[in-house]
Amino acid sequence: MNRFYFIYLLFIISLGPITNAFCAEFVIKTPPRPFSVVPPNGWVKKNPSTGNSKLLISSPPNTPYAECCVIVQHHKSLEFLNQTQFDILNSERTSPKEFAQQLSSTFNNVEVFSTGAVNLSGHPGNLANYLYSVGTEKGEMWARGFMSVTGTTPGLIWSIGCGGLGQTPEDAKKSFTYWQLEFGRFLTNVKIFPLDH
Repeated sequence: MNRFYFIYLLFIISLGPITNAFCAEFVIKTPPRPFSVVPPNGWVKKNPSTGNSKLLISSPPNTPYAECCVIVQHHKSLEFLNQTQFDILNSERTSPKEFAQQLSSTFNNVEVFSTGAVNLSGHPGNLANYLYSVGTEKGEMWARGFMSVTGTTPGLIWSIGCGGLGQTPEDAKKSFTYWQLEFGRFLTNVKIFPLDH
């Protein structure tokens, strides 16, 4: 069943870290469900590249390049799940091999070093520590970071990612090392509002 909903993961490269000082929170009220997050100090809000991408921010100038994003996908086929059922599904751990298989349907050169548990606004989720690349007009772009996936009603899959980006794996790894401690803060910093908010 875990594999079933990970197939819905169409994670667009959008990852990034957080600095030690935080600024005022962003409150995102666009459908399908409102949420808030406290971004890193100095990070720049960018226009999301897809309708499912609800928030995209990038690191400040003159720092290693990185991005963070929140992607929310609505799936009618999952609307039958209540929150307790979602939480049970998300409590099942996904192996690095299984996570890598899912990411490989979208990305190139996928490596998942480890997976684990994460808590998003009181809901359990899966966490992956990864490296992958994606083809762009300027050549292969590499990403090294963390990604969490969880589910909430009504039929929503939340993909939250933070990572360093670069033209080579080495560049992406350097950015990841620079921002690594901040990535975890962002991944657990998203607050999902009740449906009636």
